[in-house]
Amino acid sequence: MTDELEKKIRRLSPPKQKEFIELSQFLDYFSTVYEDIPPEDPVHPSHALDSTLDEFGAAAALTGLREAIKDIIEDTLDVDAETLQQVDADLSTNGLITLSALRYRYWTKIAGIRKRGRIRNELEYHMISGLLADTENELSEEDTELFNQMLMDYESR
Repeated sequence: MTDELEKKIRRLSPPKQKEFIELSQFLDYFSTVYEDIPPEDPVHPSHALDSTLDEFGAAAALTGLREAIKDIIEDTLDVDAETLQQVDADLSTNGLITLSALRYRYWTKIAGIRKRGRIRNELEYHMISGLLADTENELSEEDTELFNQMLMDYESR
């Protein structure tokens, strides 16, 4: 971690600093290697992250980072097991969190939202709406109804 980045995220709690670094490194590598976006390209997510960090602060940048990771998870749900193992091995070899580990965190959060029975914030709202928008989500009718009700309740606040 650079001194400059350390200064920018110092107001985050230590666990959130660790999460920020872990997710930003993953996003940078994944975008470059698997989405074929050269790091110098203005559309590379690292540039948006830097801008958000400078303009809105570390908390907002972490929220945006989580949203970007959620999008990657949703975009890669149809990746076959063999490819996932190869991607995970590459990420792990490069000292990064694996896609499988991020997927596990994501589904654990979905399970927590389901158990709680309500959506607490915008990130959770987007997680649930993205899950429902996926036509191959294999949710039970009961879960689909529950999540739709949670979305409506959140929207009515």
